[in-house]
Amino acid sequence: MSGASMNGNGINHNSNNNNCSSSRPSPSSLNYGLQIMKKPDRIIRKDADRTFLTEAKRQLLITLLQSLQTLFNDYQQTMSYVSGILLLFFEPKTVFEMMFMLGRSPKYNMSGYWRSEAVAQGIDAYVLYEIVKKVNPDLYAYLQRVQVLPDTFIQKWFGGLAVQVMPTEFLIEFWTQFFEHGFRYLFKFAVSLLQALSPMLLSIEQDYKLYEVLRVERKTKFWRSIGVRIDGVQIQTEEDAVSAFFAKVLSDANSVGKLCNIEDIDFQREREKAFDLYLRRRFLNAAQQVTWKGYVIEEDDDDEDEAADCAQCEDGFGEFWCDACQIYLCEECKDNPTGDHALNHAVRQLDIGTLNVD
Repeated sequence: MSGASMNGNGINHNSNNNNCSSSRPSPSSLNYGLQIMKKPDRIIRKDADRTFLTEAKRQLLITLLQSLQTLFNDYQQTMSYVSGILLLFFEPKTVFEMMFMLGRSPKYNMSGYWRSEAVAQGIDAYVLYEIVKKVNPDLYAYLQRVQVLPDTFIQKWFGGLAVQVMPTEFLIEFWTQFFEHGFRYLFKFAVSLLQALSPMLLSIEQDYKLYEVLRVERKTKFWRSIGVRIDGVQIQTEEDAVSAFFAKVLSDANSVGKLCNIEDIDFQREREKAFDLYLRRRFLNAAQQVTWKGYVIEEDDDDEDEAADCAQCEDGFGEFWCDACQIYLCEECKDNPTGDHALNHAVRQLDIGTLNVD
């Protein structure tokens, strides 16, 4: 096209400045017609930077996440994982609607996971522990003994919907099952995953290595827990081994009912049980130490058990309190008033206990 060129931003410019002004995108076409957040939430900005390589995609994700933060009145990093993947397949408005349904529908129950303090996710982690206790008591007892807590590793599987830990081809299958069956599928998958990893987990003593396996980090060669053969044929590459592992986990998740029928679980009752058994004391102690303590008036450093000095002579102990003068008095000064204190003032004797004198 004569007199026209295409720059790196995909915007056409006419070289004849006298006859035609430069063509600019309309405001509604920028950022898919969404506002660009000039001062986004600091954490959301950082999460967007970690999710996408281009600034245009980052700006889109930032706007979406800010709208979701307003919607749910909270924000959690795993919202960025899930939204980022959905934006690869759907328009922003559709992603917003999908995130709304995942967060608000009881079928999915994600809003309890997408909190800065994800109490609901912690409770469900211990519901999972109780299921593991039934289907694999040896693994449950071992994880308890080495103090590997489920709420410390379940976040990426539940709140993050496995975005950071599964290859894309298996992630799509995982999400398909989740969209169809709801939050119960997360428990089916988690039971299947822990069953597959069980032989390796039971052979490891160091807690940090256990967490590496639970996060299915490649360096642990987690796939070895299920063997390295498919239909009797030796697996040749690491990628094939990873694929074989997740194919097995996804397949077994669909038949986990043979071990425990997830569909028949009364989750309301199990969540109450898990909270009372594992979390109530921990959460209450944290609330008392952090929140409640901030509203308690700090007392003087003086030992409350120590008797105050007499305000009149300063040589005796304040064994009495004058309501009129609002001062401590020893017995001698009470009976021989000076200054503003008078014999007709209301005086109360104090119980100062027994004083220890070295």
